[in-house]
Amino acid sequence: MYSIKKTYGDFTISTIDTSTYYNYLGTKADCFKKDIKFEQGTNPRHVYLSKLSNLERKKIAIEDFKEQLKSNKINLFKAYFSNLHINSTKGSASIFGFENKRNTWFFNSVQFVFKAISKGQNVIFTIFGVIGSILFLIRNKEKEKELKLVSLTILYLFFISGISSDQGDRFHIVFFPLVLILVANLYHKFQIEK
Repeated sequence: MYSIKKTYGDFTISTIDTSTYYNYLGTKADCFKKDIKFEQGTNPRHVYLSKLSNLERKKIAIEDFKEQLKSNKINLFKAYFSNLHINSTKGSASIFGFENKRNTWFFNSVQFVFKAISKGQNVIFTIFGVIGSILFLIRNKEKEKELKLVSLTILYLFFISGISSDQGDRFHIVFFPLVLILVANLYHKFQIEK
């Protein structure tokens, strides 16, 4: 804790939280307001923030969030839900980064298949995770505290991913194992009720 305080000027669990908001959600909302294209990492807001210290970034991001809530609320929510949609329906960015250095004839076909698998698993696991978690929390008021924690964790990770944009399955893949636990439990209950 002392080292983090000395290096970054304050102790926080994460030094990227406010920068992430400012560079993704805040910038996208600003782009919607100005009717310009959102370009991750190269827009003027990102360049400006990258030149500041962590404490200055935090202060700027907090002020920006307050200002956007006052004067750009609709675009802020629009950007948030846009981020949730993109992060829930895109595949892994790493698959797009592969290169065909040996010029094999089957590369494009294999890459296409893996893109489809990645995108499909993200959509399916996200839908099952979110709907399954909500159903579990509605149906099980006090029982099964472990699965309640699993459901809350899935929903937390899903909703927090809306802060960042164009990440594909990067944030959602974290809760995929929890979705398997939840789906297995729901399937087991469904079999018992039959």
